Amino acid sequence: SSGINAEYGGVKWAPATTGVDGYTLEDGTFNGESNTQTSKLTISAAKLQTLGASKDSETFTCKITVGTTNQDVTATQVVTIFNPTATISTKTITVYAVEQHIITCVLTDIDKQMSGVKWAPATTGVDGYTLEDGTFNGESNTQTSKLTISAAKLQTLGASKDSETFTCKITVGTTNQDVTATQVVTIFNPTATISTKTITVYAVEQHIITCVLTDIDKQMSGVKWAPATTGVDGYTLEDGTFNGESNTQTSKLTISA
Repeated sequence: SSGINAEYGGVKWAPATTGVDGYTLEDGTFNGESNTQTSKLTISAAKLQTLGASKDSETFTCKITVGTTNQDVTATQVVTIFNPTATISTKTITVYAVEQHIITCVLTDIDKQMSGVKWAPATTGVDGYTLEDGTFNGESNTQTSKLTISAAKLQTLGASKDSETFTCKITVGTTNQDVTATQVVTIFNPTATISTKTITVYAVEQHIITCVLTDIDKQMSGVKWAPATTGVDGYTLEDGTFNGESNTQTSKLTISA
C-alpha cells in the first residue's frame, strides 16, 4: 500500500483468511519516509494443489479500508494453477535384450513445452540411449516424452545387473521442484546352447539333441526344432520344464533310427 499515513493492521487477503491451513498473511511494516507498507500472502504448495483440484485459477484480493466512510482500497492477482504430474503407466517390466525397449512418460497439467526432459541414468549422447522431449499439446496441457534403449545397451546393462530403474524428470516452479516417474526394467538376455555343434551318428539307433535355454524368465512353450516338426513321424519334441532358480530350461529333440 502507498500514500498511507500509518501502519495498517489486519490487511485482508480474500479469499484467504488468517488461521486457514495453507495461507500465511503478513501485514508488513509501515515505512514513514515513503508512506508505504508491503503486505504479503504466502500460499503453500499443498493449498495450491487443493485449489487446483477444483478450479483452473483463483483471484486473490488485497484490501484495506480507509476514511470515515470505510472506503475499500484493493489490488488483485489472478493465479492460474498448474499441478504437473509425470506418469509411466507400467511401473515394472521384464524385457529381453534382443530388441530395443521404449518407455513413455506422460507429463500432464503443464502450461508450456518442457525442454530437456531428464531420463536418469540415461543421458543424451550416450550410445544406446535416445531421448525425446515430445511436443506440448496446448489443448490437453500434456506432453509425452520418450526414452528408447537399444538392444545392445540392454545387453550391456544386463551383463552387470539384473535390473535398472529409469526416472523421467522435469523441474518446475521458481524453487525448481522435481516432478518424476519411474520404471524398473528387469533385463533378460536369453541364449540357446547345444553343446556339441557337429556330430556323427549311425542310423541304427535314435539320436537325442538337447538345447539349454538360459537367462529366461518363464516357461518357454512350443520350442521349435527346424526342420523337425511336431506330429511328423520320427521326431519327438519336448519343451522341457522351466527352472526358476537357475532361469533355465532344457528342450529335447529325439530323432528315431
